[in-house]
Amino acid sequence: MIRRFYLIWSRRNKEFTIKRLLKRIWHFWGIVKIFANVEFLVKKGAVVGEYTVVSKCKITGSKRNLIVGEDCSLVGVDISLHDQVVIGDHVVINPGVVILTASHDLSDPEWKHKRSAVVLHDYCWVATGAIILPGVSIGRGAVVGAGSVVRSDVPDYSIAVGNPAKIVEFKRVENLRYSPTSYVAQYEAWIS
Repeated sequence: MIRRFYLIWSRRNKEFTIKRLLKRIWHFWGIVKIFANVEFLVKKGAVVGEYTVVSKCKITGSKRNLIVGEDCSLVGVDISLHDQVVIGDHVVINPGVVILTASHDLSDPEWKHKRSAVVLHDYCWVATGAIILPGVSIGRGAVVGAGSVVRSDVPDYSIAVGNPAKIVEFKRVENLRYSPTSYVAQYEAWIS
């Protein structure tokens, strides 16, 4: 946790204002909670990159199956880790999203469990309430619309909406270079 504090401290905005100081004091316990959540996952075997925000998430299963890149924002996400979940850099996953890595084989008379990894590539955005089913890959810069149920891969820079999710004609811009954590109040108080 100390290392994460140091990273924020080293990237901090050094311009002193009373407003910035008060904002940092106000959000201090929030950033401590974020760091504690990340450290808990790391101690349980997850790999979590620098500047990543994990807050109010329900993550069940072996934490060793979770790999999260740098500068990601996971808030209020429900992840079932029966198999691996790999999340790239600069990924945003909004509240209410469910990521599943297992289901049951409906063609099996014994209704056996079947598992499959989920991959979310760099700069993808999964909007509020979406459900990602086992074995799905969300491409670089792709967007999954709110409430969508994704049962097949989403290509790079595509936008998928609906239940079941379908690709729309419009594509997302490709030269992405934003930092999702710069919009998180606890980080913004330091790094703005």
